[in-house]
Amino acid sequence: IAWSLHLMRLVSVLLSIGSVWFVYKMGREVFPEPSWLPISGMMLFAFNPQFLFLGSVLNVVDMVIFSTTILLWLLARFMKRKVNRALDIIVLGASMGVAILSKMTALPILAVVVIGVGWKRIVEKKPMINAILLFLIVFLLAGGWYLVRNQALYGEFTGAKIHVLVRWGKMTNPLLEEFGIVNYLISYPKTQWKTFWSGCG
Repeated sequence: IAWSLHLMRLVSVLLSIGSVWFVYKMGREVFPEPSWLPISGMMLFAFNPQFLFLGSVLNVVDMVIFSTTILLWLLARFMKRKVNRALDIIVLGASMGVAILSKMTALPILAVVVIGVGWKRIVEKKPMINAILLFLIVFLLAGGWYLVRNQALYGEFTGAKIHVLVRWGKMTNPLLEEFGIVNYLISYPKTQWKTFWSGCG
């Protein structure tokens, strides 16, 4: 059992290494000329205490970080290219699907990619709707079916309600009941900022 856990932790390490590499590649896409910014951004990302912790333990967060860094690198490359092919849009859709399957927190990136694809097609003076539809179809085939599954099983596409039920034993979040929605929303950014840097354990 011990060696199997080490092997599974090795997957987290490899995913973290890949994430760092694609952050660097994304920086090179944004700043193609010789610059200290890509390597600086990579180091800031790599030496984040929370990221280092996550890369050393067995968890699902490493996969969503890895998949979203690839997705954002692909999007940066898509935006920088003078001419894009249908294959580039298909790859973006498939990557978005993988990110969703990794963890539902990747869902907001969907809007970013749709806007990016649409804007780029306008710049290229090519049909925008066709490109967005192609992206969404591939996304639905690759990972969007998971949203449909959640809707069919739990009555909402994110599956958040069943997550709360399993964790707290009821459909309502006790933190919301204790502090109220306003106080919860006020404290949420502070909590996210803290855990971004050092929410270890």
